[in-house]
Amino acid sequence: MRIVEVEDPAGGGSRFLADGKPVDVSCRIVQAGGRMVCVFYDADLNLLYDPSAFVTREMLAVSENSVRQMATALKLLETFSKSIGVPFRQFSRTEASGFMQFLRGTLSDGASISFDLRTARSEATVGAYLKHVRSYARSLGCESSPFLERADSSWARRAIAGVAPLRLRATPAPEFEAPRYFSIPQYRSIREELHRRGDVAGTLLCRLMFEHGLRIGEALGLTTEDLKSSVERDGNIRHWIVLRNRATDRPWMKAKNLLDAKSEATYRSPEYRKRRVGYQSVYVSGSLFGEIADYAEVHHPSTSPECRADSVEGGEVNEYLFVSRAGRPLSASAWNKRLRSVLQAIEIPVDKGTRSTNLNHRFRHGYAMLLTNVLGCGEYEVMTLMRHRSIHSTEVYHRPTEEDVWRMQREIVGEIEEELFGGNEDG
Repeated sequence: MRIVEVEDPAGGGSRFLADGKPVDVSCRIVQAGGRMVCVFYDADLNLLYDPSAFVTREMLAVSENSVRQMATALKLLETFSKSIGVPFRQFSRTEASGFMQFLRGTLSDGASISFDLRTARSEATVGAYLKHVRSYARSLGCESSPFLERADSSWARRAIAGVAPLRLRATPAPEFEAPRYFSIPQYRSIREELHRRGDVAGTLLCRLMFEHGLRIGEALGLTTEDLKSSVERDGNIRHWIVLRNRATDRPWMKAKNLLDAKSEATYRSPEYRKRRVGYQSVYVSGSLFGEIADYAEVHHPSTSPECRADSVEGGEVNEYLFVSRAGRPLSASAWNKRLRSVLQAIEIPVDKGTRSTNLNHRFRHGYAMLLTNVLGCGEYEVMTLMRHRSIHSTEVYHRPTEEDVWRMQREIVGEIEEELFGGNEDG
């Protein structure tokens, strides 16, 4: 059997072919009966009940990012299961090993199954996906599933180390390093391209993410009610935006690490009105605030009831700030397609299929590097400005690219030679 991963002609992802036949498993998060549900279905639009019920149940208690990761893991699991024609409940060690190597993307040679994959995942990502698969197996009552075997068993050790009993061959994904963060010149190029396209909303989103460190969900969840300004005693004007979750928020609008609003009753709770628990304030420059206010008054094309958002301050009308050209709240998927198009136009690698260099997160990562490398902020200043709960979260951002390493090594080598030889390598 040969499983091939190809680019989806519709854009924004991949498709899989098993012996030349498409294996399409789709996943959508929709609203039904007043709540959000996750729906998996195959190419014939048949509902896949088990993964749908599992994610719908789990999404009530986990973050938006965890829901996306969980949905992706089970989508890949169902894709592999349908490709080999073996239901997940019947997976033996052989199928489990094949799936783990299928996730990795870089596989060993063999004759049982042949893979031609475009996406290579890190061990951290594979481990995160397998955590959800194990939870899924427990929920189905598959106590004999190989995914639930002790980690110190001989099979599990070989599988975790990438030496699985199933021999496979594959064409690895091409090796190149897409940037983990956007540099200042890259950011300027992105803004110039957005300006050329007349994309005012896109420009503002990028400014919020790169210049103030907002996550994409935090930015897309902003409403007109969240724009604040006041005159201080010294006469200066303070501008800020308020990050908070609302019951009307779509899944892609969630503000991370803040209280989730299940209903309007949440707005009256003491926790919801507590800073860093129910809300966070981000102070912004006067120029950015002015551009956002102008967009809200002049460019905001909202005429649809879909753009209405709950008012948590008792206002009569409140609307989501960023809207699509069709007059609906701008979704993460629609914005991602626009951003991907911009990056491709200015020849910045998009690194398809790799979450470690998430396109939008490159802005926030660029903000962190701007604070440390350009402005010289200390780690606790960066932690505060990034709105992290612990310094360990901030330390994750200190991951230099190959370009950074080359620059540091060049400078250090020069300093070493100066100390040892006085600038003369021959002494």
